[in-house]
Amino acid sequence: MSWQTILISNPCKLSIKNNNILLRRLDEEDVIVVISEVSAVVIENPQVTLTAVFMAHCASYNIAVIFSDEKHMPIGVFQPFYQHSRMTKHAFLQNNWSKSFKNRAWQKLVKAKIHNQQQTLVKITQQPNKQLNLIASKVQSADKTNREAHAATIYWRILFEDFRRNNVDDIRNSALDYGYSIVRGVIARCVSASGFIPAFGFHHKNELNAFNLVDDLIEPFRPFVDYEVYLLTKDYNNSGNKLSQQVRIELVSILNKQIAFDNQKTTMLNAIQKLIFSLLKASECGSSDFLLLPQHVK
Repeated sequence: MSWQTILISNPCKLSIKNNNILLRRLDEEDVIVVISEVSAVVIENPQVTLTAVFMAHCASYNIAVIFSDEKHMPIGVFQPFYQHSRMTKHAFLQNNWSKSFKNRAWQKLVKAKIHNQQQTLVKITQQPNKQLNLIASKVQSADKTNREAHAATIYWRILFEDFRRNNVDDIRNSALDYGYSIVRGVIARCVSASGFIPAFGFHHKNELNAFNLVDDLIEPFRPFVDYEVYLLTKDYNNSGNKLSQQVRIELVSILNKQIAFDNQKTTMLNAIQKLIFSLLKASECGSSDFLLLPQHVK
């Protein structure tokens, strides 16, 4: 199935008609969207009206509703209560993750992230980066030597010219944050739908963060966002941090981009769902060997 992510940029009213989404706009024709084909709705205009029935249907269909601030940056996500029929079983499996299981899972996630960073650079420079390959091979359990940070220093220097990740006035950072937020919201949706508790992760342990597991699982997906941001901003003047509507539309559509998962091409959205299924199998078997992770299409 081809899932849709809907970006709402203009004033409108969102409600339900005949069990589907009704989008009503001033002086324009109404739009009907099949609700079963929607994975997320991104709302970035403060003049959007949502009915209670619309929100209830989004909860029933496990649709992530993502809200943006005045700069169009996602700041919150509406998530339904856990609805998986075996939620208690999966929560117990998660609670029984051993320290070794969590350490090995984080090791796999970091290695996959660095490998995907290396492949991102290959796509851009047409040259393999031996340093990143070497760093990935040296990632230990729990990444206790912090190879992730070492790889990041090399990666960002090559990916973007004159770039600092903490520069809030660089449009590339705005685009990265926007793309990460969209992917994070959908991972949160899939984690909740599976019956796992998103607050309890492998590596991230912030007691104020309700999505620690999500912030673990997003790591190997970040380089896909990085690559799209590179393509979208390479011809930009990088001063200023306001994203155009077209860039935001392109970043929302990243969920339908083709990536590789378990040696097959699939969309990022499907890969996220398959990753969660593999995490369930790994949890049932007590081995992170069953955790499958995404790659760039070669």
